[in-house]
Amino acid sequence: MKRYILICLSILCLIGCNVREKKNTQVKKIFSFPIGYDKEELGLLPEKSVSEAALDFCYNNGFFYISDKINNKILKVTETGVVVLIIYNQSNYPHLVPNSSDALDVDSTSDENYEYLKLYSSYSLEQPGAITADIEKNIYVVNREPMHKKYGEQNQIEDEFILKFDSRGRLIYKIGKNGSSKSVAEVEPFNYISKVATDINNNLIVMEGYSEDLKIYKYSKDGELLYQTLLSKNKLPLSKNELNGVILLIDVIPGYSEDEILANYQFISREISNSIELFQLEYEKIFRYNIKEDKFDKMLLKTSPEYEDLSKLKFDPAVMELYGDMKKIQRPMPTFIGCDSYSNIYLYQEKLPLDSLIIKDFRLMKYNENGRIESLRHVRYSHDIVYNSDMYLTHNGRVLSYVVKENEVTFVSVNE
Repeated sequence: MKRYILICLSILCLIGCNVREKKNTQVKKIFSFPIGYDKEELGLLPEKSVSEAALDFCYNNGFFYISDKINNKILKVTETGVVVLIIYNQSNYPHLVPNSSDALDVDSTSDENYEYLKLYSSYSLEQPGAITADIEKNIYVVNREPMHKKYGEQNQIEDEFILKFDSRGRLIYKIGKNGSSKSVAEVEPFNYISKVATDINNNLIVMEGYSEDLKIYKYSKDGELLYQTLLSKNKLPLSKNELNGVILLIDVIPGYSEDEILANYQFISREISNSIELFQLEYEKIFRYNIKEDKFDKMLLKTSPEYEDLSKLKFDPAVMELYGDMKKIQRPMPTFIGCDSYSNIYLYQEKLPLDSLIIKDFRLMKYNENGRIESLRHVRYSHDIVYNSDMYLTHNGRVLSYVVKENEVTFVSVNE
């Protein structure tokens, strides 16, 4: 029986770059919310690890949009942390009264008046998930509806829909695989939606499924299904050597330009020595995929692995406790965040922990569209946090995140 050994190396190769790293940049606090169940509190999973925080968020046109899976609600929040819209499930908040519909003269109430008026809208939200907003401040959010579940071709449960609300929180329509409708009976549910995003022309991009079987849907701003495709590594432009190795899809991110999908793949070489099959991580590549043309049309960036030399730290008891007598160890590979509207490429790399398994320091890297690094900074979270979310990139290149500390969720800017 063959044994499988994966030899991993990791870090971004910064060859030929003269960029000076900015040291010890602290993240900038934007606003905070208490953890809890009130209308302006955010929920976490108390019975599980805090890393399973049940929040998703996006940012567009000066507002944060937050979906709270525990409390079955959506918040629209200003830069100063003022909640201006709450879309809530009536069963969670029976005392709230909707005021975003007939009770408002919508034509005379603009977004500029939100500091004087808080809107409430009721809808039967059930574990709302991925969320996005378009240029016109319409909100798209994934919602489970178990009462309307179906079973797919492989007997998988399909019970997720996308709800589109206007800027006041009023439902416009529901989106399923086949398009949109006011009635859930007329649209086909999704299985598992991993990501939703809107592009520069207000089209909606939906990603369904898992990494090796990822379906991509494109809808017009009116909810019409325009394209449906399967992202497959069989479409990658590969060299002869790459054909003989293992290729893994690490992450997929919708681009801001129309029909643009950004995919990060890992390439692993494979060889047999003394009846043992050896695997070694060679590099990762970020590709651009065109939905309309159904092909990968450009390789954006290639990152390569390196080791961390531990021999100089062999007398450090904390290092010995974590890594034993290892002389060197892999550094984490950079994580792809996305591309801004100027085609700049953003990645962050967690610093190898030497005193704790909790990583709170990392490097943030920005490359131009030609793959040349433009900025590099060392960013540090406060060491008393218990969790930090993945990075979120805005269209204009702002990197956002949230952190959990004691009984509080704080949204932060990483690169300001």
